[in-house]
Amino acid sequence: MFSGRIVRHFYALVPNYNSNNIIVLDLANPSVPVAQAPVPVGTHPYGLAVAPNGRTALVINAGSNNVTPLDLSNPLVPVAQTPVSVGVAPQGVAISSDGSFALVSNNGSGTVTPLNLANPLAPVAVPPVSVGSTPAGIAIAPNGLSALVVRYSGNEVVPLNLANPLAPVVRPSVAVGFGPTSVAISSNGTFGLVTNLTGESITPLELANPLAPVAHTNVSAGSATVVAIASNRQFALVVELGLGRLFVFDLTNPLVPNLLATVLVGLSPQGIAIALEDRYGLVLNSEDNTVSPVDLSLPSFPLLHAAKAVGSYPLSLCPALIFSR
Repeated sequence: MFSGRIVRHFYALVPNYNSNNIIVLDLANPSVPVAQAPVPVGTHPYGLAVAPNGRTALVINAGSNNVTPLDLSNPLVPVAQTPVSVGVAPQGVAISSDGSFALVSNNGSGTVTPLNLANPLAPVAVPPVSVGSTPAGIAIAPNGLSALVVRYSGNEVVPLNLANPLAPVVRPSVAVGFGPTSVAISSNGTFGLVTNLTGESITPLELANPLAPVAHTNVSAGSATVVAIASNRQFALVVELGLGRLFVFDLTNPLVPNLLATVLVGLSPQGIAIALEDRYGLVLNSEDNTVSPVDLSLPSFPLLHAAKAVGSYPLSLCPALIFSR
């Protein structure tokens, strides 16, 4: 069992690419998630982000080129709202810490679409900004003044100045590893991590100046697909596509991550989330249509629990999948 007392009730949202829906997991007992009835969204949901207040979420639909807002007033029965058109083949989404805006990376059109969330259940898309071909994962800094988006074919990360978050300004890109897919920013905004799928590594980013990141030496991580950084900034989780492994990295020196532990999870993991005061992880296993709960009470000795079946081909480049009431 997970150590400590859980005061709030936790839930997770899992987007299922092939079954065109999301599934809520009740995490009353986080080691044994209970799946609820699926909720239809758009075509080929490629990921989602839950708003910081846990009341709404945004699902990006790569096949229908739009975003489906979800009303989470009843967390066990999300209600899909009217979709909002964005660019072609959206692959990444991030919501600001104050919930006032979101950014969507459009892999097929090489753009980022800002969303005004004054009404989070009826987002308003504003004109996109061009960032170069094949943008994938995206992350917004905790203070909401900058963002990072990775370009898979460009092998780089592109900083965005969000002084006006609805009109991002592109800053000079920074080279990382080959085939970057996702990016995460620490809770204090001082560093970031990028997963490089074809480069089989992660790239630490120094964010003293978040608009001019400094890339540090790549660290081996297999065919890394998605990264999540613990809120306490002591460790990070990385899932590896090829061999179905979960890596735990010690971040005592966040610019030189040190491998703490390796755990075999399911087939082709392409999603990860951390919650419950950094004591719990959830891995999305795309090829075997499951999620794997992980006890992180001791990050150096992660305890894998039995996988839970969800929909067909779960995945998300954004780690904001878990929320509470």
